[in-house]
Order: sequence, then structure tokens, then C-alpha cells
Amino acid sequence: MRTETRPKTTPKNLNQKANPMRTAFTLGATLALTLVAGAVSAAPASDAVAAPDATPANAAAVTIPPRALSLLGAIDVPLTPALMAEVGLTPAVAAAVLRAPNLQRYPRMRALWALSQHAGPDARALVIAAADEDADVEVRAEAALVLARAFALHGDAVARQALDRLAEANAGKVSGLAQAERLRLDARPALPTPAVVAPQVSH
Repeated sequence: MRTETRPKTTPKNLNQKANPMRTAFTLGATLALTLVAGAVSAAPASDAVAAPDATPANAAAVTIPPRALSLLGAIDVPLTPALMAEVGLTPAVAAAVLRAPNLQRYPRMRALWALSQHAGPDARALVIAAADEDADVEVRAEAALVLARAFALHGDAVARQALDRLAEANAGKVSGLAQAERLRLDARPALPTPAVVAPQVSH
């Protein structure tokens, strides 16, 4: 009767038997990590829009309160200081709305007038930037109107220079509006800087 002699199980043989399983596990783990890494790199960073602060050099994210956005979108509701403070419509929030191209046009235009109530260099810089660079021509035109009536009319020389530059630019809606506002300014003396500027929105 023939007998089969099996090799003795030694630590070396155990390692050899375990190698295929260990190799499969290692390959599976490596593949899983690769897939996860690829998914993370391909996924968008966030659906939220990072809104800049009112200061142009400040890139801190700002949360836009829903009530503030509702106020900016409300027709025939004046932007009084008390109401703006009540809904959290700060200069930083107004700047965030202005710089959010995914929002509707009207709230962005009203945000310019909200900024004008804080008639300082930071607010003025944001309005000038909107007049120069915004993708929406209606927002650019509104920014030119704000420069004229909320800044230049009250003796702001920087705003007047920006308005003159817009008026002398190539023909277009913004240039034509700036020319008309410049004629209005030349026809009347400069007004003192008010504590609050009443918002006006062109239609």
C-alpha cells in the first residue's frame, strides 16, 4: 500500500501559505485607498460660496443672514439704519451680496446702496470695483449712480475721479449714465456728507 508523505508544516511553510492571502489583502487595501483618494480630489471643495468681507483685502468668509437678503430683495422697503441693523445687514454682508454673482440682480444693486450708507474708503472701493468689473451691466450702471449720488455729490474727490473716468470710457450704458450724472453734479454745488444716505434704485 502506497503512502503519501506530506511535508512538515514549518514556520517557513506557514509564511508561504499565508503569502497569497496577505498579498490579496494588501492589494485590496491599496486599491481602496487609491479610490478614496481619487474621490476626494475629484469632489468639489464646497457648495457654499465664500463671501469676502467689506474690506477688499480681507478674504474672511461671511454668512449672509436670510433676513438681510430678504430686505435687499424687497421693493419699496427703505434701507434705514435701524432696519439694516435689525436684520444683520452689515457692510460685510452687503459686500458679500454684491460679490455673489449667483444671486439675483436686484438684491445686488440694493447692496450698493447699503454700502453707500457707510461712506468710507472701503465701501467706496467696492462700489468703484463694481462699476468697473461686474459682469452685469445693470449692476455696473447702478454702481456709477451710487458713486455720483452717494459719494461724489457730497464732495468725495476719489468718487468724482472714478465717475469722470467712467464717463470718458467707450460708449455704452454705464458711460452714458456717468456722463448724465456728471452734468448733474456740475449744475449744483456739492452737498455736505450726510449721516445716512437714502437708497435709490434705478429701474
